[in-house]
Amino acid sequence: MPPSTPFFPFQRPEIALPEQWLPWLDGAYAAHRFSNHGPLALRLEDALSRRVGRPVVLAANGTAAITAALLVLKRQGAVILPSFTFPATLGAVLQAGLLPVLADVNPLTWELDVSSIEAAAAAYGQPLAAVLGVRTFGLCRDWSAQQAWCDRHGVPRFSTAPPRWAACSQTAHPQAGRGGWKPFRCTPPRCSLLARAARLPARQKTSTPCDG
Repeated sequence: MPPSTPFFPFQRPEIALPEQWLPWLDGAYAAHRFSNHGPLALRLEDALSRRVGRPVVLAANGTAAITAALLVLKRQGAVILPSFTFPATLGAVLQAGLLPVLADVNPLTWELDVSSIEAAAAAYGQPLAAVLGVRTFGLCRDWSAQQAWCDRHGVPRFSTAPPRWAACSQTAHPQAGRGGWKPFRCTPPRCSLLARAARLPARQKTSTPCDG
């Protein structure tokens, strides 16, 4: 592959060693609670809230998180989302009782841009409930233009980052602190990334720089 050819980095799972995370289960065993409102869940919510500077609520999965966030808006109408996304993203919009409107993605970023949002909004022709962006491959691209469009039109914006919690460099701010609502998914191969955000033990890693 020529050096000038754009590519997306391969993301290797980084799992903390058992001796690093097993002691954290002691409180869960003592309380006989291992999930909802258990000691670990509450501690993680608190640590993440302090890290990103806004309230954080854990959900069973990303689909549930997106659905809950849309329901909280209590808005009617359509949600613009990218055509390049996991089917569950569209399913979350339907579960919230809203109409999904698929928009083209930018061929370079594989994400929504202002022109694609405007085209989808014009084609729908009615008030929007929200714009739901997907950070493809977890890359932290600059969404200030999309946010500005949503602000001008009074449309709430959501972003979801399926592959990882925040693919930012050590000098960048987590994406959860950059406006809008941010449902993030944490699947088992990426739990160490979420653990690091919560100041739990995890292996050292080389961070992926933000693109934008």
